[in-house]
Amino acid sequence: MTHRHPLPARRLSRLVLMLAWLATGPAYPEQHAPPPPDPEKQAFEKILEARGSARAKRYPAALTQLDDAVALAEGLGDKLPLALALHNVAEVQLLKGEPLDALKAYHRALEVYTQMGHEAGAGMVRKRIDTLSRLLSKPKKPAVPDPEKVAPGGAEEPLSAIDQAIARVRQRQRSRDQEALEAAETGPVRITRSEPLTVGGSGEWEYVESVRQKIRGNSRYPGFARRMGQEGTVELSFAVRRNGDLQNAEVVKSSGSVVLDVEALRNVRESAPYDAVPDGAGSGPLTVRLTFIYKLPVPSDGAP
Repeated sequence: MTHRHPLPARRLSRLVLMLAWLATGPAYPEQHAPPPPDPEKQAFEKILEARGSARAKRYPAALTQLDDAVALAEGLGDKLPLALALHNVAEVQLLKGEPLDALKAYHRALEVYTQMGHEAGAGMVRKRIDTLSRLLSKPKKPAVPDPEKVAPGGAEEPLSAIDQAIARVRQRQRSRDQEALEAAETGPVRITRSEPLTVGGSGEWEYVESVRQKIRGNSRYPGFARRMGQEGTVELSFAVRRNGDLQNAEVVKSSGSVVLDVEALRNVRESAPYDAVPDGAGSGPLTVRLTFIYKLPVPSDGAP
């Protein structure tokens, strides 16, 4: 006969506690749930991603990221992420060549900045809106000096009869060269000189022609203007520093379409820097005036 010895009281107490824990405790060790996502942090991350895409000229991707940022920011109590997202939408639309969409986004950003009382942000947006609005104006075209009445040094002094004859020959040759260049150009965007250059060394003429060719290589017809059937002629004036950097650019004569005006400015700005101005092309910054002609091709017979 086998005798069973009773468990010691200490071991029995531990066994009871273990059975109670198994009956009431969790089946698995407790796991900490991840914290909920922070919409404000996500919105700022989307804005930073969009700015990187815009710097890489991936404008559609930047706009998609900014749309996500706007959606995240619209429900927040703090409206700063929403204002920044809309502000960046406007900047990307402007870089993309869609100034009308940019104006809409600027006005939305201005409304949010104003509601917040954020004067710095509102001031920056107002300047952008004013700049785009001025492009619709048509300033008076400044008088162009007659190359036959301007001395080689640029002073307003009558030229001699021989100098005038030489100037006329040069001008006729340049006109023929210009006509040949324009006849060789195809496509919906043509870029020509707005005015003849003053009589001087051939270096100035050749340099301006190199600038024109570089700008022409970067030209494009804005998608919005193409879809809306917008055509027009824009005259721009800009100065090039001696090292080739762009000093300024402004619309001298508007096309009547803010889209085409902004596109011409974009073309000049994104084509910079240019080659260094040669010594034979005047002194100081060189002023260039070009005419941008946007004309859609005529559809073939039977085309809508």
